[in-house]
Amino acid sequence: MSDRSTTIRRPPPTRLRPFGLVALVACAALGLAAAPARAADPASVRRAEAIATEAKFLFKQKAYEEAAARFFEAYTLVNKPALLFNAARAYEEAGNIDRAAALFRAYIELDGVGADGKAEASKRLAPLEKVLAERKAAESALASKAAAEQEATQRAEAQRQAAVEAERRKAADARLEAERQAARAAGERANAERRAAEDAAARANTPGGSGVGASGVGASGSAVERKLPWLQIGVTGGAALTSGILYGLALSEADSARALEGKVTTDAQKVTYLDRASRARTFQAGAIITGIATAAAAGWLAYELVRPSEPAGKVTLTLLPSGGEGFTGALLTLHR
Repeated sequence: MSDRSTTIRRPPPTRLRPFGLVALVACAALGLAAAPARAADPASVRRAEAIATEAKFLFKQKAYEEAAARFFEAYTLVNKPALLFNAARAYEEAGNIDRAAALFRAYIELDGVGADGKAEASKRLAPLEKVLAERKAAESALASKAAAEQEATQRAEAQRQAAVEAERRKAADARLEAERQAARAAGERANAERRAAEDAAARANTPGGSGVGASGVGASGSAVERKLPWLQIGVTGGAALTSGILYGLALSEADSARALEGKVTTDAQKVTYLDRASRARTFQAGAIITGIATAAAAGWLAYELVRPSEPAGKVTLTLLPSGGEGFTGALLTLHR
């Protein structure tokens, strides 16, 4: 930047606002009253004067932002408080209240500013700070509102995500339950098919055709019905009853014989003892034989209950005698 004064071509004179003209005059007066903070070299002083002259011209032309920048540039060269005040005023006129308030505060803090200058700056600073406070409060309210809206949006989004997750889990549980029911139904069908196959195999392996248990259809297509083997039931029951009676009589005679044993003193008592002992052995042999017959009849009955529906054969019971009294066993023969 050159130290020589710059010649400024002034435009045609314009009508100034009275307020702006008074402000410039007041600034000039304050500048005369304030002592410079430090001594400046003549070249800087001349340069500052030229810049200040240009700034005043810009201020008159209502180019307040440019005027403020030029006033502040001149202030940095010579540190005259009036130039700082003029820069603050230009920013105030431009509507840049942030910079205007900052420069007014800086102006008030300068040591070379008199009481009148500080009072004037404070007077102009008060409405600016009020506007700044209101704007700060409005910005804070807007920020709080924006934060509240953002929080509400986030809360709504979280609720939506929770609802979506709940629906997803519900759908997954429903699918799992459906799969379990399908698997259970498939298992039941498989068991039913297996049982049907086993029944079919059992019928196929049954002699005499494809009988179906107690009743069914034979190989010739005629109905076959199994009847209870009443004969075998009667024989088994009669043999069991007879065996029980004979066994009871054998026990009775044996008890009577034991009661007489050791008390025989006469021939009549001896005959009675021997007779009862003989009858006890006879009843015992009969109980054994009828017991064997009962077992054989029970086997016959069991066979008749489980055998296929076929014509019954002939059954014979042969008692096997021993060398002396009684029998050694019985032989049950089934004839087809």
